Amino acid sequence: MRMTPFSLFLMALCSLGCSDHDDGGSHDGGSWTPPTPVHDAGHRSEDSGHQENRDSDIEESKTDSSIPVTAGYNETGDEMCANGLDDDGDGYVDCRDNGCQYNPAVTVCPFGDGSKQNEITNELCNDQIDNDGDGYTDCKDYSCSRNPWVTICESEFTEEKCSDGIDNDHNGYTDCSDSACIEGGYGGCAKGKDGQRSEKGFCIDGLDNDGDGRTDCDDEDCVSVSACVTSYPEPIRYNETGDDLCSDGLDNDGDGVTDCDEVMCMLNPEVTLCRDEHMHISIEWTNELCSDGLDNDENGFTDCKDHACTYFPWITVCNGENTEAKCRDGLDNDSDGYIDCKDYDCQWNGLGGCADSEKGFCIDGLDNDSDGKTDCNDDDCAEAAACR
Repeated sequence: MRMTPFSLFLMALCSLGCSDHDDGGSHDGGSWTPPTPVHDAGHRSEDSGHQENRDSDIEESKTDSSIPVTAGYNETGDEMCANGLDDDGDGYVDCRDNGCQYNPAVTVCPFGDGSKQNEITNELCNDQIDNDGDGYTDCKDYSCSRNPWVTICESEFTEEKCSDGIDNDHNGYTDCSDSACIEGGYGGCAKGKDGQRSEKGFCIDGLDNDGDGRTDCDDEDCVSVSACVTSYPEPIRYNETGDDLCSDGLDNDGDGVTDCDEVMCMLNPEVTLCRDEHMHISIEWTNELCSDGLDNDENGFTDCKDHACTYFPWITVCNGENTEAKCRDGLDNDSDGYIDCKDYDCQWNGLGGCADSEKGFCIDGLDNDSDGKTDCNDDDCAEAAACR
């Protein structure tokens, strides 16, 4: 059998039930098992000099109304911790967010199975017991030392301590050189996953966390955060589709595939010219096939539990993460355990700026790879017919 680009696509799509999600979670049909958050459980490997200690001056910050006590952990409180949103833009929703885990006043996030106690109070952080069983005791545990609701541990973990030029916790690191200031978003020290200064993750705390002079929703780093979203344009998606573009002999969107070999020409029910190409396809690619209670493609997943049913934009019977708005709203719309750019649907569709490259999305009016360049203004689109 000739292996066309579309054949390879189908093989990849139909085999998702046994593939690994790119950020560490294992995919199980239409839903993935979420990976453990990197900031969960209180510990990440660091240079030995970065002692996990927290300063006792949290009360100082309480006296200054311009410095929120919960800076760096601003998704907190029962309401925010149960609203299904990534309110502060750090990629963690509700009880997966440290601001919900670490605040002893939050009642909607029970700890574990009840056999252990979350180490998040002054009492539990001063009893010389590893209450949560994570291998760290009292102020050596991040849930104590990097917790604005615990006041007995010394660390560089307030706005003042992260901008005074002093190594307050005597670990050899000062202000923005100290990982506590970076993680807490204090002193303009916040950084993104790429190591560059970024406000993302601290978008509702009233601070300029990355020191660029812009705060919260006024910072472009927060543009996709739920608290900052007002509305989204919905440009034409899958731009090489429709009878005209699927019969012009051109690779319009720059993905290296032309006309009826293009997935969105072959499978879009509104395209009439390529029907002979897809009549033999058993993949679940229409509203009818995605709501008939059958495993039509025999991949072990039925209807909306099948990735194909949440992937294609013309399928409306499933709540797929397959629009620009859904890939920027901080919600797990398809309940697969992944949000926005962590979801395959957003990555593969080039939605929400989640694509690795603009290539393949060169006539849709979006900056699909978040590099600040759109369509033909992006070097990735040099080979697209529309850009020559």
